[in-house]
Amino acid sequence: MTTSRAAEAEQLLLRALAIREASYGSNHPNVATALINLASLFHNTKRFAEAEALFRRALEMLEASYGPQHPRVAICLNNLAGLLSNTHRLAEAKPLMQRALAIDEASYGPCHPYLARRLYNFAGFLAKEKFFEEAEPLYRRALAIHEASYGPDHPHVANDLWNLAELLLATNRLVEAEPLYRRALAIDEANHGPNHAETLARKRALLVLAEVNNSTREPKNAILPGRVGRNQPCPCGSGKKYKRCHGSPG
Repeated sequence: MTTSRAAEAEQLLLRALAIREASYGSNHPNVATALINLASLFHNTKRFAEAEALFRRALEMLEASYGPQHPRVAICLNNLAGLLSNTHRLAEAKPLMQRALAIDEASYGPCHPYLARRLYNFAGFLAKEKFFEEAEPLYRRALAIHEASYGPDHPHVANDLWNLAELLLATNRLVEAEPLYRRALAIDEANHGPNHAETLARKRALLVLAEVNNSTREPKNAILPGRVGRNQPCPCGSGKKYKRCHGSPG
């Protein structure tokens, strides 16, 4: 979102907030929703202090209206945790995510697809911060729920497999990771076709895996668009240049 359009959006959201406060009173859950929308805009435009204050105000209102175990409280907790994570306050973010996950499991049950999404997101947060032992069982739970809910060949299953494989690779379990990568790629090809951007990105990443494993073999039936340049982003998704990640000689 450009700055000019963000400013325009802010005025609309402020107006919506004022209308809801006038209509419902300052502590109504619909006002909390308007606060969350405005806070999300501030978060996306890096106005973190303002966003945090609004998220916390909305959280207090939702807890007062619905109680501390309501799914809408969990949504707000996750929004606040995302902001804290993005501002490097990980010790504060983690317990909020844990609390939100517990609320969702109590609300939807242990096998609901919505819970799988929460598990997947929390696992991603943990993996990003290198809490691999905590992240792995959450990825595996999300995978099991998605397979049971959607079948073994759904795109959500491919995403779970790929992220679990990334974790295994990060913990030097290459033999376990490779078949998960290949299964995820097969699901992508079946759902999106061989030339879809997601499919091609994962084919490139599998080539990197082959190079990491000191092998020249390519994924079976893969149409690879060429080797990764050393100054290009590494296809593993780390955000680093290839030469400083999986292309590093050491």
